[in-house]
Amino acid sequence: MPSNIKPMKGIFNYLINISLKDVDLVDDAQVLENYIIEIARELNFSVLGKLSHKFTPIGVTSILLLKESHISIHTWPEYGLGCIDVLTCSGKLEIPRLEYAVFNENLKIEVEKITEIERNKG
Repeated sequence: MPSNIKPMKGIFNYLINISLKDVDLVDDAQVLENYIIEIARELNFSVLGKLSHKFTPIGVTSILLLKESHISIHTWPEYGLGCIDVLTCSGKLEIPRLEYAVFNENLKIEVEKITEIERNKG
């Protein structure tokens, strides 16, 4: 590493597999955008921008640009599946807190698996 470049610490990526129990509730771009905005608020992140797209015939992708990096969601409602990606440069998140933020009883979204990757390790 060149001498004028400092090593960065605290970059973590969380890959979250979710199950979607009700297709009609989650096949709406605005609903899912609001959902990930709530996740960002729960994690005390600052939203700088947002973009969502509803696919035909089914599925949604929504992305939040954060001061801390980003959150995205991609859904395949016809299979009951979704993926959320949380990348943060503000340090490690507590997995139970992240799981609490992602779980949504009203939308019938459940956390299946969370994988944590430290991006700047090594």
